[in-house]
Amino acid sequence: MSRGRKKQPAPAKRRRLAAKPRVSAGPKRKPADRSSSQNASTSKRAPKKPADSAPLRTVRIPRELEPKFKTAEAFVRRLFAAFRHDPTHAELSLSGERYVLVRAASLSVEFFDVVASLYGDRGEVEAQGVAANLLFDLSHTIGKADAASFHERLGVVDPIDRLAAGPVHFAFAGWATVDVLPGSNPIPGDDFLLLYEHRDSFEADAWIRSRRATATPVCIMNAGYSSGWCEQSFGIPLVAVEITCRARGDRACSFVMAPPDRIEHHLARSTKTPRQGRRRDAQPRPLDVPEFFRRKRTEEQLRGANAALESRVAERTAELSALTKRLEETVALNRAFMHSSPIGLGVLDPGLCFVFVNEALAALLGGPASSFVGRPVAEVVPSLWPTIEPLLKRAMAADIPTVHHEITGETARDPGVVRHWSTACFPIRTHDGQLVGVGVTATESTESRRADSERRRMLAQALHAQKLESIGYLAGGVAHDFNNLLLGILGSANLALLDLPADSPVREHLETIEQAGMRAADLTRQLLAYAGRGRFVQERIELSSLCREMVALLEAAIPHRVKLAFELSESSTLVLGDGAQLRQIVISLVTNAAEACRERSGTIRIATGATNVSRTQLDRLYLGADIEPGRFAYLEIEDDGIGMDDAVLSRAFEPFFSTKPSARGLGLAAVEGIVRGHSGAIDLHSTIGRGTTIRVFFPSLDEASTQAPDHDNLEVSADRWQGSGRILVVDDEADVRRVASGLLTRFGFDVVTARDGDEAIELLRRPGPAFAAILLDFSMPGRTADETLAEIRRLLPSLPVLLSSGYDDDRVLGVAERFPHTMALPKPYRPATLRNALRQMLR
Repeated sequence: MSRGRKKQPAPAKRRRLAAKPRVSAGPKRKPADRSSSQNASTSKRAPKKPADSAPLRTVRIPRELEPKFKTAEAFVRRLFAAFRHDPTHAELSLSGERYVLVRAASLSVEFFDVVASLYGDRGEVEAQGVAANLLFDLSHTIGKADAASFHERLGVVDPIDRLAAGPVHFAFAGWATVDVLPGSNPIPGDDFLLLYEHRDSFEADAWIRSRRATATPVCIMNAGYSSGWCEQSFGIPLVAVEITCRARGDRACSFVMAPPDRIEHHLARSTKTPRQGRRRDAQPRPLDVPEFFRRKRTEEQLRGANAALESRVAERTAELSALTKRLEETVALNRAFMHSSPIGLGVLDPGLCFVFVNEALAALLGGPASSFVGRPVAEVVPSLWPTIEPLLKRAMAADIPTVHHEITGETARDPGVVRHWSTACFPIRTHDGQLVGVGVTATESTESRRADSERRRMLAQALHAQKLESIGYLAGGVAHDFNNLLLGILGSANLALLDLPADSPVREHLETIEQAGMRAADLTRQLLAYAGRGRFVQERIELSSLCREMVALLEAAIPHRVKLAFELSESSTLVLGDGAQLRQIVISLVTNAAEACRERSGTIRIATGATNVSRTQLDRLYLGADIEPGRFAYLEIEDDGIGMDDAVLSRAFEPFFSTKPSARGLGLAAVEGIVRGHSGAIDLHSTIGRGTTIRVFFPSLDEASTQAPDHDNLEVSADRWQGSGRILVVDDEADVRRVASGLLTRFGFDVVTARDGDEAIELLRRPGPAFAAILLDFSMPGRTADETLAEIRRLLPSLPVLLSSGYDDDRVLGVAERFPHTMALPKPYRPATLRNALRQMLR
């Protein structure tokens, strides 16, 4: 057989052999004619047939496996053809391999007789068990060895290729011929199952010829050899058990082979299911699983036990000889360990005087270790003695350790400085239970307590930020939906105003609706600002100049009893932001400060400046964890009003929270939203009766920085520009589609509407007049704005698109900037704003 194979199937591939008719192997040979047939086959061989057409003569297997077994049969036939018999040198060899002829009966019925005579005093059952185990062990080992030799000669790695040579060699070597039965599953792993029969078994023939009756299957070596061969072929432990046997009167010698932990399961199924090889009148008998290598395992255990005993004696002798040295080393090691430990360790006698103090405890107490030995605890730490004494006495009296006890006080190390320690006290007793002292451990926890306090503060701040963020998402969602409603209201009013004559009495009512709608739009912008989703008109702003410009406005907004004091920096306080929103911050903070003065006079200090802020400082600020350290300009508002306690401070930035019963609105929450939108941070300090200081930080803008980008190009134009062509309006709100269609029709366009992105794409793909532009809603069910725009750009790369959204924030701008020929249009928009946007896109 060639060692180079074209393609090996994967070893783990499952091969469940289907129930197919057996392939005939020709007429069955009689046992008496076996040797003559064998000689005839070796001396007068018929002309060779191709491997793929010659029938199998030594095995019967399912048809799908025949090619592999034909290859194996051709190989084994060539091997046995090179037979050499030289009695003068006691040599029987096949292709250089030496074989030995052994009488079949001596390895079967006669072997059982010999073992029965040796173990007769133990009873027939035990004697037969010993014989069966010996034969199984021997044949299992021979099967593994033969398989390994044949695998190397054949040069195969696939488990089925390895298996194939086994049954063929089995037949040529005179053991038996093999029928592999349907239902077998020869795959590596726990699901391995091989059902097979051995025709012409030499063991069954030996018992039949001896005319000996047996109540149990006798083909022990057949089971051992075949399981050993398959174990070597598939690389997993396997055991085989004969379930029917010709020697006890069954029709055939049949076997079940499986992993040891699965064999009993398959045997139980086999005994419940009638098999082809069992006599119809035969009753199922109990089956035994051979305990493979049980004797060898016992012998190995005995040898191991003897070796372990001898080794233990030698080790014990060495231990005794080295005991003194180890004790000396242990004492020295314990002393070094206690002195080197970073935990303070001390030993007190029953009178509570120090017997031992390590270096760490001496450092906590404030002196060398030797200075504390022999001194009572009350003398060493008098300020801590009232706390420590009950702990020490309780440990000695109750014999229970006192652990993780926190102590606070002063020591000689730092007089006047209060420190914290985590201590433990435990009784020390001899082996007979006599109390000889008390052990003490101490670890300073001053810094860890401070760090823990800081962690709790930061956690509370993070939870507060998460709560505000959740409310912010809600506010943003409300503003988005409200903007869609306002577009319908304002748009309808605008359309009506366009159709009414100038002297119509209805015009005044519509203008009132329009004004109310614009105020509502301002409210939604405040909600979006609080949510951090507002889109600011960014420009370069000097905080100091902004405050100077607002002096008159601020003085008019506060009571006369409250005075303003300005400390405005002359250095650069340049920031990038929305002027209107920054003015809103100043007004809100000054108004709050004035209200904190209540009915008495007070002073409000307004200061500006610039400073460098580190990462550690930012982590202590509201919103500071989300921004990078660097140079910041700040606005500071300080009052000498009533102040706030911790409970009020913890809720200061919650929306609609106020200490004033009649207050309403977003309050400081709106300030926080604006600061968040400007990538800033807030520092808030307040003391009851002493006032409040709030400092707002904004990233500083260098004097040399370029002009801020102008994201809002939609300047309102009062001209009467008219367009032409078709415009597609895509929005899931029917009122928005109606208003937009009415406005666009008045601007000279033909309007087509779609409810979502899918419908819009379908309209664009239809044949017809080209579209001049698309008015596309940012947030719709189904396709996202990104997906819809991407498909539009694939179909019509240069078609102008106005991306309209109630979220007037950077997300909309980001999408618009990613796609060419796309502009953002915030909702609600007025007719002039829509007209101007279209004019800019279509010019």
